Amino acid sequence: MRISCARAWRSIISSEAIFGMIGTSGGLGLYIYTNRAYGNLTKVMVGIILIILISVVIDKLFVALEKLTVKKWGMSYEKK
Repeated sequence: MRISCARAWRSIISSEAIFGMIGTSGGLGLYIYTNRAYGNLTKVMVGIILIILISVVIDKLFVALEKLTVKKWGMSYEKK
């Protein structure tokens, strides 16, 4: 689940940047693309850092879910 979520996240950001160039509504990908086009590297870096932070939060949620699942189904290596 973690790998598929990471791949989906990359796909969403890249497709948003690509299709954001065509339309006027967009999100983080369009934000990064337009600021890159205007040469505002500070805002580009802010957008990239936001993507990293969101990715880390989602990954931490999956780690917590994995720990709960492993504990619930007794697949832990801890001795009882």
